Amino acid sequence: MKTSRAHFHGFGGILIFCLALSWPSFAEEEPYGLPETAPHQTYKLTLDVESTSGAPLEARVQLYDEVGNSFWPEDPNALIYFGYTAHNYFYADGSVTADVPGGTVILAVSRGLEYASAVDTISVFCDTTLTIVLPELIDLRSQLWYSGDTHVHIDHGGAGDTYDVSPEDLALMGRAEGLGIVCALSNGLHFSGLLHPAGINDHHLYFGMEYRSALFGHMGILGLDTLLNQGCCLPGDPPYPLNYDIGVDAHEQGAVVIAAHPETMDPDEFNNTSAAWPYSGFSRELAADVVLDAVDAIELLSYSNFNNESVIT
Repeated sequence: MKTSRAHFHGFGGILIFCLALSWPSFAEEEPYGLPETAPHQTYKLTLDVESTSGAPLEARVQLYDEVGNSFWPEDPNALIYFGYTAHNYFYADGSVTADVPGGTVILAVSRGLEYASAVDTISVFCDTTLTIVLPELIDLRSQLWYSGDTHVHIDHGGAGDTYDVSPEDLALMGRAEGLGIVCALSNGLHFSGLLHPAGINDHHLYFGMEYRSALFGHMGILGLDTLLNQGCCLPGDPPYPLNYDIGVDAHEQGAVVIAAHPETMDPDEFNNTSAAWPYSGFSRELAADVVLDAVDAIELLSYSNFNNESVIT
């Protein structure tokens, strides 16, 4: 059998089928229909992701069937995320191959907000290669707007909380999400005070820190030359240094201070200083920090509002 190959832009259904090598011509022939698929037969589906100019593009990919089963590359070095969305997803560095069952497969390919996404249903009956073209919708850099993620972790500061993700992996994920900069708050891991060399072209990588107070909440700090005190106080302990103190010290280095992951809070819990997370992480000091110019920004999109809860700060 011959490996089929298709090429498409944007949206719309695609039917992939196999052609026998001995088939002399199909230009004037009546279609013979789709071949039957053996039970549990799997095939290799290769996706080549490109720009409209034909340049390879990194992208986020989802593959799943009509009942919700997800498929991903068998490559042990593949960057795969399980359970964060309705369907697991992985990253393609321009091209990626996964084993899929014969039959209907749904694919979704995206590259952040500045590119069109491709969502399609295909029928796979042999080893298949698709070229996915993602058109650029808008060039925000030309308008002096830069996309980025200011709160990423590859180390969360606790036992077992260092993830098997290298700076090069993180840089690839940033490019696949169309991000101009990724700021990893790793509190010392890979910190240099400079942009990390794994960032390439217009996609930068920086390692900063997250300051955590059990009473006054957490703050992401970007642009430090040297690291600061990284946290204060367990629940119930005296809350020193204050978030304000850290904000002032960060500003002396020219850094940016961001109030992290706003969380819905019952006002009755405001004075509860000994409860477990998330009550120990509310930004009780935020109003004062804003008035005193100790905080520059607040995160609006976060796991804390994943369930569409209203955010009270």
